[in-house]
Amino acid sequence: MENLENNDKPKVTLDFVELWGPRPTSIFNVIIDKERIGQCQVRHTPGKSERMPEGFENHIYIEIDPEFRNQGFATQTLGLALEEAKKIGLREVIVTVDLSNKASIKIIERNNGILLEEKPDKQGNLVRKYKIAL
Repeated sequence: MENLENNDKPKVTLDFVELWGPRPTSIFNVIIDKERIGQCQVRHTPGKSERMPEGFENHIYIEIDPEFRNQGFATQTLGLALEEAKKIGLREVIVTVDLSNKASIKIIERNNGILLEEKPDKQGNLVRKYKIAL
């Protein structure tokens, strides 16, 4: 995995919140300088939102608060989420992203994401499915 961190930027940490749901999901707050800037979920088995097409189950979901986007925090968060996925015994993860989310596509591809397929979701928006080996 490529290290894309800028040494002048605050380091992201993941603060474990809970293990949740019928499909075990580790939920973390994304923290910089003791401030919560988002949330990260690492699913122990793949799951999907209702709008995703069939076969687009995924392991990792990251949401960074709008005022903290485009500052490298999602890149750091994905790296930490991949480490958490290794800790629970996963050898690869599936990540999905809307085609319109160019920043997230770049982050996934920089972390060795291999494009598996692209399909419209239930709203007609194109979604990509990537695999990342751990």
